[in-house]
This record gives sequence, structure tokens and C-alpha cells, in this order.
Amino acid sequence: MLNMLKKAKEAAIRATKETAIAVAAEPLVKVIGNKYLKGIGEIESFKLDTANKKIEATVQLEGEVGCHSVVIDEYSITSTEAGTTFNIVRCSSPDRPWLNTIAERHIAGLELPIPDKFAKVAEELAR
Repeated sequence: MLNMLKKAKEAAIRATKETAIAVAAEPLVKVIGNKYLKGIGEIESFKLDTANKKIEATVQLEGEVGCHSVVIDEYSITSTEAGTTFNIVRCSSPDRPWLNTIAERHIAGLELPIPDKFAKVAEELAR
């Protein structure tokens, strides 16, 4: 019984931490994402999964009716003397085959600089 309570407590703490990181990361994800998407579209919403290093985003593309899903299937964050970088390792889009091709060819492999004001949040995402 105590073991079950301990596991439930640990799960609750992880969920709370995940929520706190997601709230703190929202401006970071939107600033970096929307800067990259300028003239193409805008991130409407996203779901962050730090345990699996995954981001599911809903994106409104310019000229399109309705939103599309874009999934960063794996990301990493690196810090060097030159600064901190958000690295998109794998990316896909389950909505449209053509959008999936764009994600695989042009988004996967991107290294996007993280502004210094988001360095602390980036550190939490990297854990």
C-alpha cells in the first residue's frame, strides 16, 4: 500500500513539474516557432512532452482554412559559449502527405537559436 502511494505521489509530482515547464516554455516555443514560420503561418497551440522530448503543435498556415498538426517527434537543446540552440531532430505532420514531406525535409535538422532571456526555461526543457 505504501509503495502504491509513493508511486502515485511521484506521478503527481512529475505531472505538476511537466505542467509548470509547459507553462514556462509557452513563450519560448511560440517566439522561436513563430519567428521561423513568419510569412508561412503561426503556432496556435501546442502540447509539450518533456519526458519523451516531443512537441505536438497546431499551426495555422497562411491561406489555409483550418489548422494543421505538426509534431516535433524528438528535440534536443544544446548550450555552448556561442549560446543555446533548440535542435529539431525528427519532425512529422500526420495531417497531409505534402506537409509531412516538408516537415521531414525542411524542419527536421533545424538548429534554432534560443534568445538569452529564455535560457533558464531551455535548461528545464533539456532535462
